[in-house]
Amino acid sequence: MPELERMLQESLENRIDEFKQKAIDAVNQAVKLRDELLPGIPLILGEGASYCADQRLRWEERSDAYWEVVEHAARAYREHGLVGAVPRTNSGPEDPVWHEYPERLQRANAVFLGEKP
Repeated sequence: MPELERMLQESLENRIDEFKQKAIDAVNQAVKLRDELLPGIPLILGEGASYCADQRLRWEERSDAYWEVVEHAARAYREHGLVGAVPRTNSGPEDPVWHEYPERLQRANAVFLGEKP
């Protein structure tokens, strides 16, 4: 598994701008659909950013590049007026990040709230 984690990390680092753009594109599409179909209703994103959701692969939690994408997405959600968002696909109570890296989730939340740049 270490070799696979290394490959995934390198791929993310090499394509980080692409993943950031996908977050912007997704929120733009959500806002566009909302404005066309149900103008003015609050938007909440119920699916967060995860590059690899398999619980056996833990490189995301340690990856600064991954958290850079999560924060970028949180910033885009705020800037587009969303009222809530899930920072990670695996943000449920079973997510090990709650215990291992709570400061990462707290920072993503602070970015979404506009308390951090």
